[in-house]
Amino acid sequence: MVLQTIVTTILDIKVDYDFKLTAAAYNFSWYFNGKELLIPLSCEEPVVALVKEESEKQLQARILSMKKEVDVDKYLAKIKFVLGIEEDLKEFYNIWAKDKLFRKSLGILKGIHLRSTSLWNALLIGICQQNASFKQGWKMLAMMYKILGKKVTVERWGMTYLPPSPRDILSNINLLKACRLGYRAGTVVNVAKAFANNVLSEDKSSEYVEEDLVKVKGVGSYTARLALVLAARKYERPPIDRWLRKIISVVYKVPERLAEETWVKIWGKWGGLSSVITTIILDAETLSNALARVAKGRTYPILESKEMTPLTLWKHV
Repeated sequence: MVLQTIVTTILDIKVDYDFKLTAAAYNFSWYFNGKELLIPLSCEEPVVALVKEESEKQLQARILSMKKEVDVDKYLAKIKFVLGIEEDLKEFYNIWAKDKLFRKSLGILKGIHLRSTSLWNALLIGICQQNASFKQGWKMLAMMYKILGKKVTVERWGMTYLPPSPRDILSNINLLKACRLGYRAGTVVNVAKAFANNVLSEDKSSEYVEEDLVKVKGVGSYTARLALVLAARKYERPPIDRWLRKIISVVYKVPERLAEETWVKIWGKWGGLSSVITTIILDAETLSNALARVAKGRTYPILESKEMTPLTLWKHV
């Protein structure tokens, strides 16, 4: 199948925005090539968008599908939300500029926004990160896309993978072993069943809270909070794992049991966003390496790193 251009439009940016940083962060090579970003908009139809910089304050967006007509207004609204081009982060930057862990990275990362994704895909990301390093987690997710996702061809782009749907998972449970998920495969199946049985719904993703998601067996607080950050931009409850808890304890000189309380006092409603940005600032290093960087004051990302980091993932996978 070849997805072809239905409409091309220009999107105006009215906030601090860095397209390349936003497009690069936590992304795969089949979605970002250094200049242009591919966004899956619907895996069922399927529909995708290709976005690139038109000027400093404008982006060009193309919507592509196999159909000749799609709901353009719906997909344009989705593109804007995915990219965060209407998200005002001034208050967040004010805290960033003063914070001892963050301030050295503001000049490098100002304008970065987290790309949102579907609740289903956000949960897959969170599950793959359970008790796993950055590299392990994202390689597992890549395997799921390649083995269980849809392979499509996009006009003036080439081949890409669309994330597997809950139905794809439930129809091919035997293939999960090849994705090297280990015990996490059971949680992926549980979440897929929750969507298939309408226990969870994409249409209600903005309404859900942590307590709704943790009802699914295998989904804990960290996974639920991360999913809400990535799917709905709900930043109030920060996803804090052992890695971040230790870093907070060391940087702010508090017991680990007070790490979340300390984080929330610093960041307020931006706690979830700052949790994810911390991994970008420290290149998602292992805990020992991250603590060594903190001790040396190297609390900023290495943009041209030859290693696999959140900002260079697309060059490696």
